[in-house]
This record gives sequence, C-alpha cells and structure tokens, in this order.
Amino acid sequence: MVAGSVTSGPAAALTRRTIAGKSVVSFESHHYALLPWSEWRQEVGHPMRLLSIDYHTDTNDAFQAYGCYARNPTPFGSRPFWEQDQADRLAQLSAADAASVEAAVRDLRHDEHIDAAIRCGILDTAFILGHGTGGVSDELPLDRMVLLGDRKSRWGDDAERRFRDEIIEAGFLQERLGQAVEICRAAGTSDPLAVPFILDIDLDAFNTRRAIAPHDPGVFHDLIRRAYAITIAQEPGCVETCQIEGEGLTAPWLEKQLMVHIQRALS
Repeated sequence: MVAGSVTSGPAAALTRRTIAGKSVVSFESHHYALLPWSEWRQEVGHPMRLLSIDYHTDTNDAFQAYGCYARNPTPFGSRPFWEQDQADRLAQLSAADAASVEAAVRDLRHDEHIDAAIRCGILDTAFILGHGTGGVSDELPLDRMVLLGDRKSRWGDDAERRFRDEIIEAGFLQERLGQAVEICRAAGTSDPLAVPFILDIDLDAFNTRRAIAPHDPGVFHDLIRRAYAITIAQEPGCVETCQIEGEGLTAPWLEKQLMVHIQRALS
C-alpha cells in the first residue's frame, strides 16, 4: 500500500493508496470525489460508470447552492437569478480541464457531485444504492442517476436493524444489481457494469457494526475486484448521525474495516 500526498489545494485533502495495482482514494467530504473521478476518466478516455453505496442519494443538481448564493446571501429561491448563475457556473466545468475540476470542488456542496460529474462527461451513468434512497428507478432517468432502492415495508426496530445490517450482504447487493441490469436492458444500453466503473463508498452507509462485517461478502468483494478504482467518502458527521443508536461507530474505525475488505478481495 502506498499513500500519496499533495501539499496544497483541494487535492491535499485526498489520501491516495495503491492496493494490488488498484487506486483507492479517500477524503472527508463526498464532493471531493470529483477530483479522482476526473483523473480516471482521462485515463480511460471516455465517461465512466459509477456504483455508489451510500446512506443518502446524493442527487442534488450541480452548483445548486452556488447558484442560490452567488450574488448575495438571500434565501434559496427568493430571487430570479439563481438558475442562470447555476448554469453559468456549470458551463465553466470541463472533464478535460483539471483546473476547472479543482475549482468546481471549491464551489460544490454536499450531494451535488454526481450530477456535476454526469453533466460534464466524467460519468456516463450513476447507480446509487443504499438505505436512504428515497425511491426506486423503474427506468433509466434523463439525469442518468439510477436509484436502486427497496420497496419492502419494515415494521419495528428489529426489522429496521436487520435492514441496516445488510448493506454489503451478497443478497442485498445482488438484488439491487439485478434491478440495474433490468433497467439497462429496457433502455437498450449495456449492462450496468460493462463500462469501466468506479466503486464509490460513503462510510455513512454502515449504520451498525454488523453492516461492515457481512455473513457473505462475496458480491462486495467481486465488485472491489472488478472496479477500475475505488473512492471512499469518510463523512464523519454523517457516520455519527446515520448510525443506529448505541453502535459507537466512527469514520476512522469504519475505514479500517473497509480497507480489510479491500485487501482481502485483492489478495
């Protein structure tokens, strides 16, 4: 394992590792993922796909917050300028221009990075799965952010805990990947992971200690092996607020457990 370092700018917030030849990059705030994603897109030579495991959907419009506050700190939606400011800021972002990507990271806020990456051609499509999905996609949406959610009803604390425990269990992942395959087939496009894909993991997806230690990690380890590269969003504040009470989870502890999975999958 080799960790890289940069001394200034947004890139300084990235921790870079190479494990068995695979790039693994971690950072505190999820929108910093745009930096390594853009680098890998240049290596591959065309837009990539994303498989994101997250508690939240992270599907906000790119530069939504910037557009709202670009001219003055007025409340969101209170003036007619914000959509134009948002569009103007997006037009400055280019997948081929590293400086524009770094500048974009300074202006993006939580949950805006996936839309930004798709709009500028870093990503082709994003498949997002997790507990707080807030919906399920039945077809390939125009924004190309596919939500792989769960329509099952869960009653009681025990059922909710079991659900939270399953985030990287083989059955949980297989069911959602099956949803993605059906959506892609209906749209006449290639299978979801046929295009080189980035495996993106937000540590707030793990809400119990059991969640990071699945009974069957086989599908998860296969995704690790097949991914072109891996990003890890630490999001310590969200780890604290999203976990089930009494679990005592921290982002550093979860990252250590996740690195064990990555090492085992690639060994």
